[in-house]
Amino acid sequence: MSDVTPALRAEWSVGIGLPCGPTVPWQHSLSLARTEHAAATLRVPLDIHAVAESSDVCIARDVVLTNFLANQERYMFWIDSDISWRPEDFFRVLRLTKDLGVVCATYSLKREPEGCVVNFVDADSPPNEYGCVEIVGAGLGFTCVRRDIVDAFAATKELMLHEGNGRLILDAFYRPRKRGADGRLRAGGEDGGFFDDLRALGHKVWLDPSIALGHVGAKEYKLPITETT
Repeated sequence: MSDVTPALRAEWSVGIGLPCGPTVPWQHSLSLARTEHAAATLRVPLDIHAVAESSDVCIARDVVLTNFLANQERYMFWIDSDISWRPEDFFRVLRLTKDLGVVCATYSLKREPEGCVVNFVDADSPPNEYGCVEIVGAGLGFTCVRRDIVDAFAATKELMLHEGNGRLILDAFYRPRKRGADGRLRAGGEDGGFFDDLRALGHKVWLDPSIALGHVGAKEYKLPITETT
């Protein structure tokens, strides 16, 4: 990230949104430590907004988002606690987000054979000049969003009382219900609801297929890197 200098470091400030369970895999911890070291070397301000052991992922994300908004970071980087990555992956997505607004990388489901869930706008569309492809949505586990877009998203949400701690937090995340071609109603993930809301506000969601993340379960599942032209 050679374009980051001490004079510009505030422009690259990042808040990592980290909802997590009672345990965190060592692969994730090592990725986070290496990224913090790289950020310090590059003089990029980095904060971690973590919520541990929440039984409701939507509420956990609501609390994380509310905490992020109380600070001044210019980028919100959602990272799930079972994801592993390289610091260069983190900073590549951060750089791309400055220009594209919303950028994510995908990761394998925890199963054999490996596979992932990505909904493309048009599977036949060529990548843009950055090598990214436009998508409808994917997993939120490694996604960076520029501050102006986070603010616009938050402005459409109401405050609610968090009974667990008595705080007012944004009621932002939910599980969307969609009816399939067979007529049956299905519940989607909060990831999809988040991306649906961003797209409804007119923002595109971009996937960088050149990044191979790890997804830690019984082992570290990892997809092969996809070359784009």
